[in-house]
Amino acid sequence: MDEAGADFPITVRSFVERNYTRFSKEPYREHGRTYAVISFDQVKSDSPLARTINQVALYREFQKALATHGFHEPAPGAKPAVLLTVIYGRGWLHNPYLDKEVETASSDFGVPTYTASVEQLIRERSTPGYADKTISANAEKLFIAVIAWKFPDGPKEKPQKLWRTVMIADDPDQDLNLIADKLLAAGAGYFDHPIEQEEVTISSKVAAGHVEVGTPTVVEPAKPGK
Repeated sequence: MDEAGADFPITVRSFVERNYTRFSKEPYREHGRTYAVISFDQVKSDSPLARTINQVALYREFQKALATHGFHEPAPGAKPAVLLTVIYGRGWLHNPYLDKEVETASSDFGVPTYTASVEQLIRERSTPGYADKTISANAEKLFIAVIAWKFPDGPKEKPQKLWRTVMIADDPDQDLNLIADKLLAAGAGYFDHPIEQEEVTISSKVAAGHVEVGTPTVVEPAKPGK
């Protein structure tokens, strides 16, 4: 096993929901560090993952990433500050480089369809690298998405999304079991923290395995002892 490994980019997108006031959005504020995980699911996809996910190991890595950044489960009998849902797998994600206003079909984790606006075309031509990022964001990804919800005050209260962080690898054919810890380590620091630009790219390393092939040697069976 090559411990040095090879560099690969991790893309992180993080959003915090803020209501609009009369002139601007509400100030950013944290939503608390006590949590309960209410779902932990693999997204449905027409393309199979490189290997079956070890969900127990993935969940432990997720808990470790949360704990590293001060998140913890509430005391017995206490309410958590946030409820967390986790979606992971491969698929097409929302493209943050395209106009939401001209989005004709989209979801957080689906195949969006867009009609480009004049402003969109101007940004692509005037901002260095913008067109390349737009094209890259349209490609299929491998990802882990964490969504936080408000703990409801009553049974009739509608679900209220608080924040969302998505950790992405560009190559959907990678083994998520091998890189999940790196994705979570890159993104956990952004849990409940907004990223003002479309996304950030963090360089990481993934170990690259190799097999040493040598001359076969015949090993005689051991003789029984006295």
